[in-house]
This record gives sequence, structure tokens and C-alpha cells, in this order.
Amino acid sequence: MPTTYLCHYGVKGQKWGVRKTPEQKRSDLQGKVLKKYNRYARNVTKHNAKSVKYLEKAGKQTRFTVFGVAKSDKYIREHTREKGKAIRTGLKGRKYISRMKKRHPEIFDEKMKSLMLSTENENQMSFDPLDADRSYHDELNKRMAEGR
Repeated sequence: MPTTYLCHYGVKGQKWGVRKTPEQKRSDLQGKVLKKYNRYARNVTKHNAKSVKYLEKAGKQTRFTVFGVAKSDKYIREHTREKGKAIRTGLKGRKYISRMKKRHPEIFDEKMKSLMLSTENENQMSFDPLDADRSYHDELNKRMAEGR
């Protein structure tokens, strides 16, 4: 009595047992780390820009009416919120990089460090919260002196 059975010999053209070289693995990991770091840097830039926009809007509120003061306060609150988001995002990015440096020190060669430094300079990843507070208080003091 003949028995029918199903045979499977793999997919035609499929490569079995191909491994990446250590250089390929390092290159892939560098790309992933840099991509995530760039995402953090872009978000810091976005929140910094929004923060400045809200501070400028608050400065344009010159009326001493109830609505003008309330609107100015609203913009100042939004500025503070965006500034906080920028600070937190920057800290997350720095924490991520320090974690990756501990786990994979071999991927942080000179080329990677220079790429990260250029990204940091472009996107203000090294956002200093004290500078932002100083600029905010300077702007506020200037507005008070002008009588707005």
C-alpha cells in the first residue's frame, strides 16, 4: 500500500548559515544608535523652538486687561512646559548614549563621536536649563522695566 508524504527541501536560492562579520554587526549597531540619538536631538530642537515661540508670544501681550494678562500667563505656562520637554528629552538622549557606551564600547570610535558631536551642536542637544531660565527672567525683567 503506497503512502503519500510531503517533502520540503527549503526555498530555492535561500542561503543557509550566512553570518555577519563583526564589522557588519558594529556598523549596523552604530547606525541604530545614531538614528535613535538623532531622533532625541530633533525632538529637543522642536521643543526648544516651541518654547521660544511661546515666550515671544507672551512678550507681545502688551495689554493690561484681564484677558491680556491671562493670555500672557498661558503663553508663559506653555513656554515652561515645552522647555521642560526639551530638558527631559535631552536627558533621555544622554542617558541612552551612556547606557550604550557601557554595553557596547567598541562601537564608539572617533567617527561615531564626531558624528554625535556635530548632531549635538546642530540640534542643541546640550540644552542648558539654567541658560533658558536666565533668558526667560531677563526677558521678563525687561518687560517689567518697559511697563508692559
